[in-house]
Parts: sequence; structure tokens; C-alpha cells
Amino acid sequence: MLSGGTYRAFEIIGDSMMPTPSGSIIVGEKIENIENVKSNAAYIVVSKSEGIVYKRRMKSNKNKNRLNLVSDNRAYQPYQVHHAAVLETWRD
Repeated sequence: MLSGGTYRAFEIIGDSMMPTPSGSIIVGEKIENIENVKSNAAYIVVSKSEGIVYKRRMKSNKNKNRLNLVSDNRAYQPYQVHHAAVLETWRD
């Protein structure tokens, strides 16, 4: 079912991306160029500052050097991660 690319599975812990339940396994395809990340799509982001998170990426015209990460669960506030802190990005 998977063709080409590099894939990795991640276990999601927590309720920030409900209705995806805690304990779900998300398989992601590695994004080699951060410029290929699309707005409002869900990604697994591995960063120096936040570790491994599963969030939606929202584009901002104000600060192009940061990723705006948003949870589906509105109880969690959006936050930013600097591009330099991002180690890996995976598209679900």
C-alpha cells in the first residue's frame, strides 16, 4: 500500500488532536523540504524544543521562519516552533 518515500509510525499520546484517540498509531511520510508543508494539514513534527508532536500547521505571512502548530482540541493553545528547531517533519 505504501510506495516510494520514507515512512515511519508514531504512537500519539494525549487528547490534543481529538477525535484521534490517545494511543493511535499514525504512519507518516517524511517531508524532506519544509517548504512542501501545506497549511491546515496535520503533520508529525520532531523538534528540539517540543519533542514529537502531532499538530496542524497553519501558515503565517508575519513570521516565515516559524511553524504555527495548532491542536484540533481547542483546549490547547496554538504555538510556534522555529524552523531551525525542526529536526523532522512527517505528513500523515
